[in-house]
Amino acid sequence: MRRGALLVLVAVCVAAPAAAVDLSLFGTYQDFRDADSGIGMGVRAGFGGDRFGFDLGLSYLDSEINLGSGPVACSCDVSNLRVAPLDLGARWTIFREGTWRPYIGAGVNVLFVESDNVSVDDEVGWYAVGGALVGDGKKNELMIEVIYRSSDANIDFIDQGFATNDPPALDLSGLGFSIGAVWRF
Repeated sequence: MRRGALLVLVAVCVAAPAAAVDLSLFGTYQDFRDADSGIGMGVRAGFGGDRFGFDLGLSYLDSEINLGSGPVACSCDVSNLRVAPLDLGARWTIFREGTWRPYIGAGVNVLFVESDNVSVDDEVGWYAVGGALVGDGKKNELMIEVIYRSSDANIDFIDQGFATNDPPALDLSGLGFSIGAVWRF
């Protein structure tokens, strides 16, 4: 998972200046329903015009999951959980003029998930986002946003010697916040 996520991140960073309208680097926080909150960073390339655009982004979040309680129970201890959402969506900027330009958007995502103690499937989900760009809209800006992601992942206990026909679902849905910088090309 790390190698694939790193390749996508490098491809977005290399291709963005040549083809994108903007490139964003941001810090991010995500509150997962069945895991501890995660904190990390991300990169996004935005394509399109001032009013409507498309976004391709990749984030990386570190979290933990307590495998001995909640919806997931096994004899394992706490496990590190690494989640890398790859988001593809559309964005509509509500006000194009001024130094405060709010936007809303939605799209699909693939959550690449890794854990130390158990095998977790990568899953497809959806997201909705709202935020604002703060700045003059010409070169450099501040990005502030709230995102809700919805996705479930199945946990496979076979690696731990458990056999189950119905793997438990790990609900990775939740509200997140991001703040970062945007560069326009």
